[in-house]
Amino acid sequence: MSSSKFLTHVAGLRAIAILLVVWFHISLCNSNLPEWAVLPCGYFGVDIFLVIMGYFLIAGYVRRPDYPLKDFARSKALRLIPPMTIMIVLAFAACMWVMDYKEIRAIAKTGLGALLGYSNYQLMDSSAGYFAEDSTLNAYLHTWYLAVTIQVFALSYVLYALVRKRSRGVVILVISVIAGLSLLWNQAGNIRMALVAMGAPQFGPAEFVSYYDTLPRLWEIAAGGLVLLLPTWQERWKSFTATLAGLVLIVWPTFSGITTMNLTPLVVLGTILLIRYMPDCCLHHLLSNPVTQWLGGISFSVYLVHMPLLVFYRAYTLNAPDLCASLVILLLSILAGYVFWWCVEKRRIPGKHAIGIWLAGVALCGVADATRGLQKIWNAEVNAIDISKYTEWTPCYDKTVMAGLDTRYHQDEGGWHTMAVGKNRALDTPLLWLGPRNQPPTYVLLGDSHAQAFFAGFDQCSRRHNVTGVYLSSIMIPFWNREVLPITQQYYYNREKGESFISWLRQKDDIKTVVVAQYWTRIRRLPLDWDKRPVPASIEHGAAALREFCLQVKACGKQLVLMGPLPDFQGSKVLNYARWLARKGMPLHAENPDYICKEIAFRERFEKEIQVLQQLEAEGLCRVFYPAECMFSGGFCYAIDNGVIVYKDGNHITGVGSCSVLERLMPQMLPVLQGK
Repeated sequence: MSSSKFLTHVAGLRAIAILLVVWFHISLCNSNLPEWAVLPCGYFGVDIFLVIMGYFLIAGYVRRPDYPLKDFARSKALRLIPPMTIMIVLAFAACMWVMDYKEIRAIAKTGLGALLGYSNYQLMDSSAGYFAEDSTLNAYLHTWYLAVTIQVFALSYVLYALVRKRSRGVVILVISVIAGLSLLWNQAGNIRMALVAMGAPQFGPAEFVSYYDTLPRLWEIAAGGLVLLLPTWQERWKSFTATLAGLVLIVWPTFSGITTMNLTPLVVLGTILLIRYMPDCCLHHLLSNPVTQWLGGISFSVYLVHMPLLVFYRAYTLNAPDLCASLVILLLSILAGYVFWWCVEKRRIPGKHAIGIWLAGVALCGVADATRGLQKIWNAEVNAIDISKYTEWTPCYDKTVMAGLDTRYHQDEGGWHTMAVGKNRALDTPLLWLGPRNQPPTYVLLGDSHAQAFFAGFDQCSRRHNVTGVYLSSIMIPFWNREVLPITQQYYYNREKGESFISWLRQKDDIKTVVVAQYWTRIRRLPLDWDKRPVPASIEHGAAALREFCLQVKACGKQLVLMGPLPDFQGSKVLNYARWLARKGMPLHAENPDYICKEIAFRERFEKEIQVLQQLEAEGLCRVFYPAECMFSGGFCYAIDNGVIVYKDGNHITGVGSCSVLERLMPQMLPVLQGK
């Protein structure tokens, strides 16, 4: 097998890997693609790249163990950093025209991390995961792999320096130990799941390693060196069988859609078999042809440019691409990658120029980060459009009101309510005043984040109509706790928390009414009952849990008020959409279907929940008020309505929106809030 034939074959494998990665990123959080066109496991293309990288690193050392370390570092740095820096600068210039300051600052942080070689760990520590909606507008999201590559090169440099004068056996032993530990780390989640399946106790959820982490991927680099150890077969049928097995081991995990297990070892093994045996069988023309050779040769440049192109499309149109647009983006990525390869990567920029380009990139990203995404420098008028945070809140420290409230179950967890009004700190009281403070409260508001969203409206309307209440910040809805989430149990409503609340409520003669505002679709999801025993997830079990809560409140002699469902929207980035309209010089009024809710669709979506609420009201267990009735105009509700930003995301109302809605409901609600 000639080396030229072998390298041609590897270039073809790179072509397949880059196509998988690009289409995976296009599929990411994309509801506009038909189901058959989504590639949820296309990220395995990165694993193919890592194995190929490992092969060349280890093969290079085997062939030239005396290769100068200085030349090694210089060649790798000039191969990677100048093209990456130029991509970051060009993409930043393009994103300035289609993004607001928050998005610009986010990409500036990631860009700076990429230039300093740690963007993978920066993204790993961020709140937005690789598969999260917030990640789809990060033009440098793909630089995590470039950071991993930089770190692998740095570790290879150190390893070269340590073992270059050692025997071959020592080198193999060191690489094997590193690879073994890395593989165990990578497969810890699978191993734990297997042990649990065999009867071992489970002490929490089986967690898989972060997708961004470098150390659990080192075994993939080491696996590339196995190609050098595999035997050469004279029989063609053996090479054909190994090649066929390699294809299956790559194709099946990639297109299976299985994301609950770490199938990376299968892809890595398949890549090793293809690299070693495919050139020796009749299937080598699948990858050793002019098209795959050309695409593999420019794969690095295609990788660099495809994510900025995709993000630019999403930011400019405020939509994920459909199938036709996705194919266009794929073709443009390949064409732009070729241009970038011809103009930048092929030229191999000299070291002194590369340092200047890198410093310019670091300065650009640093300034953008320091100025909060050029907030007051670029598009200042557009950036001024914001959702004002409600700051006219007052903590309740009244001993008479707080007496009997068990703070073990009712705390401002992590600054739950204060974060919503601009204070990133927790208070030592879970209560906030609603309305004037010169009289005893007659009602209490509680629920989930929707109660928090309604806080401003209840506070302002209570002040206008001289009625006093208190807001209980801890999560208090009758069934959200049944979702198995990695947060402390007291964070959600459980039997102990409910009993403590009811006990406090019995002691408050002045409080006549309990108001609950929450996201009502959660009533359908009840994996656990009051005592944390599994129950079917159904509307019937949710209704039973809510009825039990209603009966507990009624037994206290209090009246229960439930705020009915709010219209919700497919789009969640309302503020981004408002700024997008302003950048285009359009009036601030929702025209995008993602930010318009049809009344017919709303009633169909919440039909079962509304039936449950109506039944409970008919039984005399509660009163129900429906904010949606005063939010639809002509059969439509708008997230942005005639210059007013009514929603802050897909289902949470803004402070301005809550004030408007509750003022319309107040004639009917006021007597109830007053306890009459």
